[in-house]
Amino acid sequence: MIIAKKALDECIIYSKPSNIPFFAYCEEFWDFDRSQYIRLRNNLKPGSIGKEYAQNMLFFFRKHVEPFLPPSIKLSSVTTSHLDSVIRSLYECRSLSSGTIQLISISFRQPLKEAERV
Repeated sequence: MIIAKKALDECIIYSKPSNIPFFAYCEEFWDFDRSQYIRLRNNLKPGSIGKEYAQNMLFFFRKHVEPFLPPSIKLSSVTTSHLDSVIRSLYECRSLSSGTIQLISISFRQPLKEAERV
């Protein structure tokens, strides 16, 4: 709990040293044919992540997350302030429903959670 609190206070999301580009990581994460995460989830519970869902998450990420982050940002450099600015910008544009914004949030949150887990 103390480590998690300290990480949040310092705006750290992914604490392991990494030079992996964040966009490339998320692109592969939501690629139905290449994603280890999707393969694992579907092995544990067949059909839990379908191809259409993965394509939608990739679309949301490309269209609504990438434009708000620095193009060369590394996975280890993503902070809570980066992610907060994405969500804030989506709410400010007022053209998306809160449900869509939640899905967009999942499009970057799930890859980050998995990166930290492994």
